[in-house]
Amino acid sequence: MTGIDLGLTDLFITDQGERVGNPRHTAKYAARLAKAQRRLSKKKLGSANRAKARQKVA
Repeated sequence: MTGIDLGLTDLFITDQGERVGNPRHTAKYAARLAKAQRRLSKKKLGSANRAKARQKVA
């Protein structure tokens, strides 16, 4: 029988005490999306740079 503890700071801890870290990729992507959305909001409607920024957000 094996015991595994799932958590937030560590992805899981085995019954021997081995810890595997939680990579938290979604937080990085959320920050990148927020920055792209802020940049998009400053672009002028109809401009080519707005179209490029819109593609990054999409």
